[in-house]
Amino acid sequence: MIDESFATMTLSQALTLDLSEQRVVITGGGSGIGRAIAEMAVASGASVVILDADVDAIGRLPATGQLCAIHCDVADADAANEAVNNAATMMGGVTGLVNGVGIAGPTMSPDGISVEAWRRTLAVNLDGMFYCTRAAIPWLKRNGGSIVNLSSAAIARGGFPMRLAYATSKKAVIGFTETLAMDLGRHAIRVNTVLPGTVEGDRVRTVIAAAAEASGVSAEDLWGDTIAANSLRVAVEAVDVAALVIFLLSDLGRLITSQSIAVCAGFEGHRSQDQDPMASGR
Repeated sequence: MIDESFATMTLSQALTLDLSEQRVVITGGGSGIGRAIAEMAVASGASVVILDADVDAIGRLPATGQLCAIHCDVADADAANEAVNNAATMMGGVTGLVNGVGIAGPTMSPDGISVEAWRRTLAVNLDGMFYCTRAAIPWLKRNGGSIVNLSSAAIARGGFPMRLAYATSKKAVIGFTETLAMDLGRHAIRVNTVLPGTVEGDRVRTVIAAAAEASGVSAEDLWGDTIAANSLRVAVEAVDVAALVIFLLSDLGRLITSQSIAVCAGFEGHRSQDQDPMASGR
């Protein structure tokens, strides 16, 4: 049962993005989008615990009383369960969960994908999301809260050539989110998917390089094609994605649930350079 306070908001509250009462677990928060989310959450007043398998990334995190990290491979069910519960104990509860961890998976023709690469991609991108969510739900049920799952704008309008394992895992996240929202809404728990577009950084450059090699084109040309597929002709920055996630964690997003929202500079779909005179980007 949702109490009356959930359904009312003052003007001052509506104008303030305040996470000072929030206790947030962020998977994959050691680098990239996850780190941007963690930094913005801390800046907004939240207490944050990051779960990340990258020891080096954890070591580069700033030292602050609001932020700490736990080394964890979320694809390990027992490790994920233990890490989420430890994080909740450290913070005195959980009001928000950001399932941000993800790996690119193989970039190649489907018949070249190994069983190991397929299973690892789904284990991290989908199984890990389930494990962490399952562990967080009992904590979220205490006072309600928000779950934000990261998928990808690249699969929102269709498939993703040469990225079968990644596309499969990220497409499944949308169904995962929509069903969770139905199951958990009665507990005042909101669940949404954020769909990042092409986010500037080392990871996307690595993916572009692999795709270019597999396609027999230059990485520079493929990057141009990628940016040209965005209506705004720019790449997305991690901070842009983080801003939406923080909004959804906050009380400003109190009535938003079961939605898939893109931060993608207007991704129009996968296409070739000869379809767009501005394919070189700007």
